[in-house]
Amino acid sequence: MEGLKGFNMEYWEAQGLKFVPQLQKATIEVHFGNGVELVKYLLKHAAALETLNTLCFPGMESSILEQIKEYKSQPTTVLFSSI
Repeated sequence: MEGLKGFNMEYWEAQGLKFVPQLQKATIEVHFGNGVELVKYLLKHAAALETLNTLCFPGMESSILEQIKEYKSQPTTVLFSSI
C-alpha cells in the first residue's frame, strides 16, 4: 500500500483543517491507501477524538490496525463495521 499516490499524511496536514482538534466522534469508510492516511491524520491531530468508527470490508480490520497502531492514542476507541 505504500507508494500510492494521493492524499497522504502530508496532504492532510497541509489542509489546515481547523475543526479537527475539536472532533469527538467520526465515521470513515476505508478502502486502504488514502482512507488509512486520513485515519492516521485524525488519530494524530484530533486531540478530543473519543470514537472513530471505521467502515471497511470484512477481513481488513487487522491490516488497518497494523498500519495505524503508532498513531492510536489510548483514549480513542477505534471501532470496525463491515460495509
